[in-house]
Amino acid sequence: MIANFLFFLKIIRVFKRHNILILIEQNIRYKLLFRLFTFILAPITFNKSKKITPDGIRISKALNELGPSFIKLGQLISTRPDIIGNEIAEDMAMLRDNLPPFSRSEAVSIIEEQFDKNIGDIFHNFGEPIAAASIAQVHFAEIKGWDHLQLVSMFPVYTAVAIGSMILSGILLDRLGTARLIPYFQLPMIVAFLLFAYGQSLSAALIGFIFLGLTSGATATLPNAFWAEFFGTKHLGSIKAAAAAAMVLGSAIGPAITGVLLDLNIALEFQYIAIASFFGFSSLMIWIGVSQVRGSQTA
Repeated sequence: MIANFLFFLKIIRVFKRHNILILIEQNIRYKLLFRLFTFILAPITFNKSKKITPDGIRISKALNELGPSFIKLGQLISTRPDIIGNEIAEDMAMLRDNLPPFSRSEAVSIIEEQFDKNIGDIFHNFGEPIAAASIAQVHFAEIKGWDHLQLVSMFPVYTAVAIGSMILSGILLDRLGTARLIPYFQLPMIVAFLLFAYGQSLSAALIGFIFLGLTSGATATLPNAFWAEFFGTKHLGSIKAAAAAAMVLGSAIGPAITGVLLDLNIALEFQYIAIASFFGFSSLMIWIGVSQVRGSQTA
């Protein structure tokens, strides 16, 4: 409890140093009360960011100072210019590809301090940094007997397919409408995770990334159109905000859940099968919901 409160104080101080609080103050009703509250919590903290510094840069620096969880939050937010605006999104892109590096020795020191163990007692292998990677990528390559770089080399294919799918889904959306497409756009992702679970070759993984890219690209176009068509535009901002919050939460807790399940000896392949099952169930629910709405409209 005390630790959480102290970290909350740190957030206030960091936001104040980077002149972030003024952005919050502009969007709340009780400005004087907010100003008094933050002054009490951080009375001797002074702004160090120049006022001419773009908002996105100041936000990025503050999140970077607060640590990995906040960096992840900033990375996700930076991909939503429809929510925060194009200028701030472009400035916050630095959180995705321009973070300051730190040495392996510093990483080892932090890990050993947190776990109170020698690094060799925690990891089978802890080499020099090569590139950013999630726990699922590294462990996935290891259990399949592949080199991690072989797996990473497939990402450009995934990106290209996602871009193509984004364009194609937009064209199909204009011709067929969301009701005919939305129940099925997650089906390629189901195939992808089943291939990741059962496939043993790099070719199977490549095909899986192609199917994953199909759903990822369609995700950029279909849900937004679906919300507007089925729920109207009156509450579209609230719906998008709720969806973004769910995405941020899922991305934040996903690696932790994966790690905990691995510690409980629940294999990654089984987790992939569970993910495929979840998307199968959600696709079925979408199909039922859309069918009921279309049936009521024609009745």
